Amino acid sequence: MENMTKRIIIYAAVILTSLSIDWATRQTPEYKARQATIQANEFHHEAIYIADIDPTEDLQEQRHDVRFTSFWPDEGSGGMTASGLGVDDFMINGKGWFTYQNKIVVAAATEECLKSNSGACRKYSKLPDGYQLHRLFDELTMIIDGVEYPAIILDHCGASFWDEERQRYDIYVRDEESIVDGPGQIIRTSEQEIGDNQ
Repeated sequence: MENMTKRIIIYAAVILTSLSIDWATRQTPEYKARQATIQANEFHHEAIYIADIDPTEDLQEQRHDVRFTSFWPDEGSGGMTASGLGVDDFMINGKGWFTYQNKIVVAAATEECLKSNSGACRKYSKLPDGYQLHRLFDELTMIIDGVEYPAIILDHCGASFWDEERQRYDIYVRDEESIVDGPGQIIRTSEQEIGDNQ
């Protein structure tokens, strides 16, 4: 029994000594410096990881390949858009495109048109799968020939509902001399829906 008690005392002493040495080691400047370096490295790697999953990928996912076309006042719009704003409210940029508050005026597939039973909109009761559905005054970014342009949707575009290779977005231009017709991309910059054959 005495031997067992001595062994327990020795084990306890060894454990206490180890703990004391470990505690004393953690108090040394060298140990603290090493821990600080480890933490800095961990933070650095975490920062790199966060940078790697930065939402630029989400931004890339929000890009949509589209076809940009044009419409102009003499084509039948009468100088007014579905938003209630017209050419008197707009400026014209160097390309002959109408702008509103420094944003390109665009017509697109709108929720208002989809729900309307009057005028040209009564022909459109659904949106092809994968197409973008907007609301009047939604804002987006257009990319044409690698150049980004801020844009605002102020009119309905029936052709945006057509089931084609690429959804159309109509740029409001001064006249037929300023028309656009070609591929590009849009980036959604406000809450918008994706069509699902509503």
